[in-house]
Amino acid sequence: MTSALSRESLIGLLDDGGVDLVVLGENGGDPAGSPSILTDQVVAEHQATAFLVIGASELPERLDGRFNLRCLPEPGSDDELLVRVLAQLLNEIRLWQHSTLFKACVEASANGIVIVDARADDMPIVHVNQAFSRITGYEPEEVHGCNCRFLQGSDRKQPGVDQVRMAIRAGKPALVQMRNYRRDGSRFSNELQVSPVRENGGQITHYIGVINDVSARMDAESALAYRTSYDGLTGLPNFEQFRSRVGQACEESGHHRHAVALTLFNIDNFKAINATFGAGAADQLLKAVVDRVTPLLGRSDLLARLSADEFAILQTDVLGSHDVSSLVDSVVSVLAIPFRLEGQELFVTASAGIAWTGENVEGADELMSHASLALRNSKQCGGGGYRWYSILLAEEVEWTLKLHNQLQHALSEQQFELYYQPVVEVRSQEIVGIEALLRWHHPEQGMLSPADFLQAIETGGLMVEVTDWVLRQACTDLNRLMEETGRILWVSVNISPNHFVRGDVVSSVKSVLESTGLEPACLNLELVESTFLSFDEPVRRALDEIRTLGVGLMIDDFGAGFSSLNYLKKVPASRIKIDRSFIRDVVSDSADAAITRGVIALAHKLNLQVVGEGVEDRYQLAFLLRNHCDLVQGFLPGPPMPFEQLRTHELSAETRAAFAEVHGRESGNQASRRLLILDDEPNILKSLKRLLRRDGYEIHTVTSAQEALNLLALYEFQVVLSDQRMPEMTGTDFLSRVKELYPDTIRIVLSGYTDLDSVTDAVNRGAIYKFLTKPWDDEQLRSQIRQAFLHHAAVLEDTES
Repeated sequence: MTSALSRESLIGLLDDGGVDLVVLGENGGDPAGSPSILTDQVVAEHQATAFLVIGASELPERLDGRFNLRCLPEPGSDDELLVRVLAQLLNEIRLWQHSTLFKACVEASANGIVIVDARADDMPIVHVNQAFSRITGYEPEEVHGCNCRFLQGSDRKQPGVDQVRMAIRAGKPALVQMRNYRRDGSRFSNELQVSPVRENGGQITHYIGVINDVSARMDAESALAYRTSYDGLTGLPNFEQFRSRVGQACEESGHHRHAVALTLFNIDNFKAINATFGAGAADQLLKAVVDRVTPLLGRSDLLARLSADEFAILQTDVLGSHDVSSLVDSVVSVLAIPFRLEGQELFVTASAGIAWTGENVEGADELMSHASLALRNSKQCGGGGYRWYSILLAEEVEWTLKLHNQLQHALSEQQFELYYQPVVEVRSQEIVGIEALLRWHHPEQGMLSPADFLQAIETGGLMVEVTDWVLRQACTDLNRLMEETGRILWVSVNISPNHFVRGDVVSSVKSVLESTGLEPACLNLELVESTFLSFDEPVRRALDEIRTLGVGLMIDDFGAGFSSLNYLKKVPASRIKIDRSFIRDVVSDSADAAITRGVIALAHKLNLQVVGEGVEDRYQLAFLLRNHCDLVQGFLPGPPMPFEQLRTHELSAETRAAFAEVHGRESGNQASRRLLILDDEPNILKSLKRLLRRDGYEIHTVTSAQEALNLLALYEFQVVLSDQRMPEMTGTDFLSRVKELYPDTIRIVLSGYTDLDSVTDAVNRGAIYKFLTKPWDDEQLRSQIRQAFLHHAAVLEDTES
C-alpha cells in the first residue's frame, strides 16, 4: 500500500503494472489524493486497475461511464457500503479481463471464427475475427448483419448445409464439410464446426462457427484418391477402379435384361517396342492408343488401363454379340493404322480377348479371368485379332495346367521316350543320320507327340531340364547303335530358343559329350529361326563355342518363320532343313517349287548341306534329287520309330525302288525323247498313243493334271500335249503351271473346244507352243509333234552353247 503520491509517481506505478486498486479523496489540499489527478487517458489506459473516489457524490463529466471507476460519498462508519462498492468495482474489472482474454483468443485463432445472434431474425453475424477475413477475403464491416449463407454462393444444395440446418433446429453442435466461396469467387473446402452459446437459463443466444480451410488437405486426399484409382499417364481408370466398376455392372445386369461385356486388349510385341524406342516413346504410343480408341466408345462404355500395355473396355446394356464384336473390330482396325514414333512410321497390331455375362459369369473376377484367357488364346494364335471366351477354351487351359503338373513327374517316373527318324543321303541311298523326337507315355492319354505337350513344357519352365535329358539319352543311344552296326552316324536334337535364355547350352553339350564319350561330330543341334531373331552377343558366342567343339548346327524349318538371309552368313551352321510345308506340294505348286529350288541353290553357295523334310512319295523325292538336294527325311525314307526298332531298321523295298527309279532316270537309263499326254478321255489317250508310238517316243498318258505333275517330277519330258477342257483345270491353266515348274518343256494344246481369249493369252505369255484342234489329221499331228521335239533340241543346244 502506498499513500500520498504525486501525479507523476502514481502514473509511474500504474505503468509498471500490478496495481489493483487506487483510492482517491479530498485530503486537506494534498494534490496527490485529489481526483483531479485522474484523466480519461489514465483511466482508459489502465483498465485492469480499479479506481475509487471517496468523498464525491458524482464523477466529473470527463470520467463518467468508465467501468473501472466508482465514486463514494464519505462512508463514515458504514464499512459494508465500502465493501459492497469495492466488490462491484472489482467484479467489473474481472468481467472486462475475461472479455479481453476472449477477444484476444478469438483474434489469435488460426481458424476463422464467426458469431451470429440466434435471437435476431435471420441470425445475423455479430462478430468475425481476422482469420475469417484472411480465409474469406471479407472485411468485418462487410459481413456484420449478414446471414452466413452468402459464403455458399449459389452452391446451396450440399449435404453439409442440410446438416447445419438440422443441428440448429435441434440446438446441437455439428461438424460438417462444405464448399464455400471467397470474396474473389474462388472455392475453398470448409470444415465447419457450429456450436450453440447458451445463457445461464439455457436459452441459446448465439451460435459460434469455427471455419477451417481444409482445401490443401482435401486436394491432397483427392490427389491420393485419384492416384489410387486412375492411371497417371493416360488419366484412365486403373485396375482397382475398373474392377470395382465391373463388379457394379455385373450386379446391375442381374436385375435387367442385358449383358455386360468385357474386352481386354494389348499391343503385340510391346516389350520390343519399349526396348527399341525407350520408355518415353512407348508412353507416347500408349497415349496415342487411348486417343484412337476413345472416339469409338459408346456413351456408357468405359475404357481403362490395367497394366503396362493392357487396356480394358467395359460395355453395359449389351443386347447381343454383334454389339461387342463390331466395337472390337474397330479397335483392332484403328490400331493397325501406322503410328508416328520418334519421327518414324511404326506399324503395330493389337490382340483382344472378350468375355460377357452371357456365359453364366458370377462377378467381376470371373469375368475378367475369362477375358484374360481369351486374350491369351488370341496371342497364341498369332495376335492381330480377337477371341471370345468359350467353355472349350477354359477346358484347354485346365488341360494345360494339368499337363504342367503331370510333366513335373514325367521325367522322374521315366515316362519320356525317344523315337528316331532316319535321314537318308540321296546319292548313296544310305542312312547317315537320325533325328531324336520326344514322345510321352502319358499315364491316362497314352502315347503323346510333342505337338500335344511341347508348349506346356515351354510355359511350365521345364524346357532346359527336358532338353538336357533328350541330349543325354540321344547320345547314349547313338553310341550303342554305332557299336552294334559299325556305321558312323549322327543324331540331331532340337534345341529351344528358351534354352539360350534360361540355360547354359554350351555347358549342357560339354557335359553330355564328356559323360557319354560321343564324338562331337556325331551330334547336331537343330535350331529354329526364332533363335536368331535378336542374335545378340550371348547367342552368337554360344553358337561359336558349340561349333568350336566340333558339334554341328542345323537350321530347322527354314522358310517357315522369320527367314533372314542376313543371319545365314552369320550363323556357323553346317546344314539347313527345308520346312515340310514347302515339300508337301512341291511337285504341283510353282511357288513351293521356286522356293525349294532357291533355298537349295543358296545353301550350296554357302557350303551348306540341305535336308528335305516331309518326303512322303517318289515324286517329291525325284524333284529334290533333280534339284540336287543332299539329304531327305520323311515317311518315305522311314517314319519315326523307337530305338529297338531303329537298331534293325533298313530302307524298305518300296523306298529302295523309289530311289532306284529316280537314280535310274538321273543316270541316263531313259529314252531320249519323252512325251506326256494329258486328256480326261481314255479313248482319246489310246488313239493318240497308238498313232504316235510309231515315231519312237516314250509316251506316258494320264487322265488328271495331278498325275501329270507327278510324272513331270519323276521324269524329264521334252514335250507335253494336253486337252483344253478338263474337270480339274483347263489345259492352258495346266500348261501355264508346267511352264513355271519346267520351263524347258515344249507345251501343246489339243482340243475341240476353242476358248480364243484364254488360248491367245497363254500363247502370248509363252505358256503354250502351239494350239491344235480336234479332230486331228494324223500326219499333221505327227509332224507337229516332231517339230516340237526338234524345237526342244534346238533350244537346248543353244542354251548349252
